[in-house]
Amino acid sequence: MPTIISLSQARRRFRRLAALAVKGHSFIITRHGKPYLLMDAPEQWNNPNPRNSREGEHLYSTVKQPYQAHHDPDL
Repeated sequence: MPTIISLSQARRRFRRLAALAVKGHSFIITRHGKPYLLMDAPEQWNNPNPRNSREGEHLYSTVKQPYQAHHDPDL
């Protein structure tokens, strides 16, 4: 499940988020409390593996669902 983080937090912690995304973590970045960006490693989207396709569909459906915070205080 992707971690939700605000745009202002993402700006301050971009290098850390990028390093985590490369390792397989996903982030939904919000702006004004609404989903704005999805940060994910390219391998998650470019791999023809059906498992990754389902994960991509899950992330997309998560972004489209009403916003529910899942904040990670370590970021």
